[in-house]
Amino acid sequence: MNPSKFFQEVLKVIDYDNKLLTIHNINSFRIRAEYFYNLIKEFESKGNNLNDFINYLDQVFDEDDDIKFNTNTDTKNSCMIMTIHKSKGLEYPVCYYAGFTSEFNMTELNDRILFDNTYGLVLPKVSYYYKNTILKILLKRKVKQEEIGERIRLFYVAVTRAKEKIILVLPNEEEDTLVNGIIPDYEREKYNSIESLLKSIYSLLLPYIKQKEIIATKDYKKSLKKQTIPKTNNKLTVNDLSLSSKIVEEKHYSKEHTHISTKEEQEAMNFGTQVHEYLEQIDFSNKNDLELISNSKIRSRIEDFINSDLMKPYLNKKQYKEYEFIYEEDNIISHGIIDLLIEDIDKYVIVDYKLKNIDDSNYDKQLNGYKNYIEKKT
Repeated sequence: MNPSKFFQEVLKVIDYDNKLLTIHNINSFRIRAEYFYNLIKEFESKGNNLNDFINYLDQVFDEDDDIKFNTNTDTKNSCMIMTIHKSKGLEYPVCYYAGFTSEFNMTELNDRILFDNTYGLVLPKVSYYYKNTILKILLKRKVKQEEIGERIRLFYVAVTRAKEKIILVLPNEEEDTLVNGIIPDYEREKYNSIESLLKSIYSLLLPYIKQKEIIATKDYKKSLKKQTIPKTNNKLTVNDLSLSSKIVEEKHYSKEHTHISTKEEQEAMNFGTQVHEYLEQIDFSNKNDLELISNSKIRSRIEDFINSDLMKPYLNKKQYKEYEFIYEEDNIISHGIIDLLIEDIDKYVIVDYKLKNIDDSNYDKQLNGYKNYIEKKT
């Protein structure tokens, strides 16, 4: 075996890389190993074998000589900034910890369709609206417990990087949930950040808490002394800036009410709002949706609408509800929301929901505005 191969085998047998994780200043020892390997390769390139290299080392030790090299690891007056993951295997005399107020990431649990090795494919219950099943509730609890456990293990890795002193930077908030010196399981399941974990053992940390005033808060201006601008006799020259102007008109397609509504009018508008919400939410081609409407008066109005000559031909056509648009033409910005837009093969049908007063000229303007936009778009 040649010298360089033998050296690699030695490092492998003594598990050198993993043992580096138990000591300080990993980089320094890796540089030494790399330097030593290059030294062996150079010695080997001159035709020397393994026995020759061992004899060379014996000579170095017998003469009390040194193999010198620069590791470039001077860290005086410097501060290393890193994530917890990157800190694994490293140690420092003093460590500051910040960012513990960041909440754990549980956004994937908001997806409607999930997969888990334990529960399999987890789907929502669909009726009038999406509803979580017991499987989804159990899965969310399982994933949350696993995430909290993993974060606590990661927190342990972080705090064990400090050799002499640990400094946690956190807002001072009391919320102790210790019961006989132990955090109950139901309280642990509420953890959503490392901060919430530390707050739950506030009484244990109390002897180590030190208050520090920080200026960089929302009220920082109040803490600053007022400064006055010194007076000067120098006159300022002001040059007028001439800009060409143009009028920009903004339109919105909806009728405006310019009077105070009576009680009866307010009740009518509230009724109209309820009808409008149901029309937005239900599936016109699904009769089961109508049965979910408890108010018989509203259900009757909507049934009349669905069974009307206007709607019957289009119940199975593609429909866009609450179709909002904004467009600009000739410096006029137009905005509107079409209650129902139906797409047929050769035309679009625009429907605007109204319960009464449909002869109002303002509604004609409103619908014509919708019509002009759809014509230009299609």
